[in-house]
Amino acid sequence: MQSRQKRQQLRPSLKKGDLVIVQADHLPSLAWPMARILELIPGSDGIPRVANLHTAKGLARRDINRLIGLPVLTSCAPEDGDSRDCQEWAHSID
Repeated sequence: MQSRQKRQQLRPSLKKGDLVIVQADHLPSLAWPMARILELIPGSDGIPRVANLHTAKGLARRDINRLIGLPVLTSCAPEDGDSRDCQEWAHSID
């Protein structure tokens, strides 16, 4: 019999300030709320297991396995050379 590791896929690690979608069993996936990670709480092994979140309805604490990280735009390079759009975008996510 062949041995297997517990996790087959590596998930990108979440960090403080990341924007995430919070899985909710009682809601359809299109209605899952978004949140920002305020704090990561490690387990006894030092790996983050729980996160404190800021949602539209207030503060929440959720298991890391229930969070889906959203992709982050690392650079803003407007095609027409107008940097004003980048500044407005950066201000809107703060």
